[in-house]
Amino acid sequence: LDFSSVFNITTTADGVTKGVFVKVPKASINYQGILPQSDLDEQMAREEFASLCYVNEHWNSNKEDVDFVKPLANYPEYNAIVTQQVFGEDILISFRRVDLKSRILGSSKPVEVALHRIASALRHYHDNSSMFERLINSPQRLPKIEQKLLSICDDLATYQINKKFLLSVKQIVSDLDTDIAGVTFVRTLKGLDIRNVLIDSQNRIRMLDPGPGSCK
Repeated sequence: LDFSSVFNITTTADGVTKGVFVKVPKASINYQGILPQSDLDEQMAREEFASLCYVNEHWNSNKEDVDFVKPLANYPEYNAIVTQQVFGEDILISFRRVDLKSRILGSSKPVEVALHRIASALRHYHDNSSMFERLINSPQRLPKIEQKLLSICDDLATYQINKKFLLSVKQIVSDLDTDIAGVTFVRTLKGLDIRNVLIDSQNRIRMLDPGPGSCK
């Protein structure tokens, strides 16, 4: 869990207002302020900043207009991460509003479009970052990946996801080629969470926290 402190700093010069977000990662809710910093707090900050830098280096989603917030600086002595300031509505709130309307009007197209944009951007990221990763060398990992994907399908089934669709996904997973030639580890985004995504009035999507990067 993440109980971080986040605040913004804004300044205006020559009629132009600019600002940044400052995040101080905290791993536990049991603290009386930003200080003291625990070893786990500092580890969270190091890993999150490294992930933000990596993602920004390999991210390319101009077509979808989906981006991660850009890292600007890291201050280990304060355990602080400074990023670009972005504004927007929590996309989850937007989705819930659309879902409510869809129950009356029968259309959830805006949600589908937004999720497709995010998924497409992530696909581009993985395609791009895989060129900088290493070849997989453990065939034992592939059955684990298959089991994980099937487990996700089982979890989705409890949320009234279309059973026919899930069965088709399961069949595709089961039919995957187990030849490991050319398969690579890629850096996954362990902190990706729909609750950390904003969408603004121009329909631009901005993601705030990739979490610690992990090669999978």
